[in-house]
Amino acid sequence: RDWHEAAHTLKGAAAGIGAWAVHEASRTVEQMQGNVRVSDGYTALDTLEAAISDTDAMIAQFLNE
Repeated sequence: RDWHEAAHTLKGAAAGIGAWAVHEASRTVEQMQGNVRVSDGYTALDTLEAAISDTDAMIAQFLNE
């Protein structure tokens, strides 16, 4: 339940700043329920982690300009 709420919160925050890759990856994680293959869960979390990392780098670049 906690991961579901965290993904939902992250999805909303990402949409608020236009971080659409984070939004979509968060949505995928949020929708994962029930009998999900472990490998699918890891893939979704890896995708979310990469999207967050990319967004973090873009924000850092923007702030340094």
